[in-house]
Amino acid sequence: MALENSHEKILNISIVGGGLVGSLEALYLARRGHNVTLYEYREDIRKTPHVRGRSINLALSVRGRRALRDIGLEDIMVKEHGIPMRSRMIHRPDGTTYSIPYDARTNQCIYSVGRNYLNSVLLKESENYKNVQRHFNHKLIDTNLPNGELTFMQTDTKDRVSVKADLIIGADGAFSTVRRAMLKQPLFDFSQQYIEHGYMELCIPPGKDGGVSN
Repeated sequence: MALENSHEKILNISIVGGGLVGSLEALYLARRGHNVTLYEYREDIRKTPHVRGRSINLALSVRGRRALRDIGLEDIMVKEHGIPMRSRMIHRPDGTTYSIPYDARTNQCIYSVGRNYLNSVLLKESENYKNVQRHFNHKLIDTNLPNGELTFMQTDTKDRVSVKADLIIGADGAFSTVRRAMLKQPLFDFSQQYIEHGYMELCIPPGKDGGVSN
């Protein structure tokens, strides 16, 4: 895999979290020539029949497509696996429906892609880079951020692993262990606000005629 030519110093970078953000960031940094190690608390989702966490599909917009284009994966996700969504369906209380196009002027659309599938594609792509390593079943349990030190526990063996990095990136989700460690640093500011809404995932099987079953 050809790397982008840059004159910046090559860093040893540890990314905590191997989800969508972490795996995408690993590819960006690897293309710039850095040595990247990805640590994920969960097992390798590519080898797991039932993946924990969110399963709802992603809506891939222009920004998401640009990110995938930069690492050479736009065509794979959009043209081969993306489902075009051209409008939003509104359901009235009386049972009638109507649609609102996302872009009535240029007829552009967003694409529905599987969250776990996209994550798997990103992880597989990282295997094409010799400067990316992946470690699964690694739970971050201790940090020394000023010294760039991280301590993980291997969830399958309970062994502890200590590593040191030039740069640490936290991509470990809403309840980030890296963020919690950063809160202990001087002059670090953080705010969090919960919204009142949530989401519920419904599985609606198709009817015998290919439509929606009652």
